[in-house]
Amino acid sequence: MAIEVHPGNTTVSTTLAGAVAAVRDRFGIEDVIVVGDHGMLTKAHAKQFAEAGIGFVSALKSAQIRKLCETGAIQLSLLDETNLAEVSSDLYPGERLVVCRNPAVAAERERKRKELLAATETELAKVRRMTEGPRGSLRTAAAAKIAERAGRVVNKYKMAKHFELRAEDGSFTFERKADQIEAEARLDGLYVIRARCEEKRLPGSASLVRAYKQLKVAERAFGQIKGLLAALGTLCRNTVRIGAGGHTYSKLAEATSLQARALELLG
Repeated sequence: MAIEVHPGNTTVSTTLAGAVAAVRDRFGIEDVIVVGDHGMLTKAHAKQFAEAGIGFVSALKSAQIRKLCETGAIQLSLLDETNLAEVSSDLYPGERLVVCRNPAVAAERERKRKELLAATETELAKVRRMTEGPRGSLRTAAAAKIAERAGRVVNKYKMAKHFELRAEDGSFTFERKADQIEAEARLDGLYVIRARCEEKRLPGSASLVRAYKQLKVAERAFGQIKGLLAALGTLCRNTVRIGAGGHTYSKLAEATSLQARALELLG
């Protein structure tokens, strides 16, 4: 295991090329398969790795999955009997694509979307009432002001794409975009693993999914490392001043058992 620390404002995807170079050059590993989430491995990386003979396993973003469905590369009927299916697409030449469906995630996303839609409608109805009746606070407001007020609602719940808003001077109406909501619902629980590696290296669709899911091991390790660093952060050197004479001396905070063990391991 090797760890490299970057400044906190570093974009994650920019660290990948250097990490791969370190694996090859520093550790002398020639046959490399990179596993990273969809935010890590970019289109440029995929091209670069293909040219360098480096394999990878990653996942597609939701917009990319939607495009695959639109082109017909993904037929949801493939998942009727099993929640796993390997497909191919001209959008990703030479790559293996494994479509997966997680019923538990699908159910949770459906529940959450219904709650957010209902909450958004409740708040938008309040805006509409503000434009109605003689006592409505927005009954004489300009369309821009009403639209701004309604915009804050849909942005709060991240539901802007699911509602059609119509604001005019002293008037406001809204309705759900049923087709848009239905299209999104069809992709609930759906994710697509993309990979460029030989079948003999990772045979079968399930092996690609397992390789991608092993990212949880790295994520758990990073979580533990961050927790350890937070614990070490309380170990400090205090400067003690005696009276007004200006004399000072340094005093180290007493290490906890965890801190002492960490320092022992670090030598």
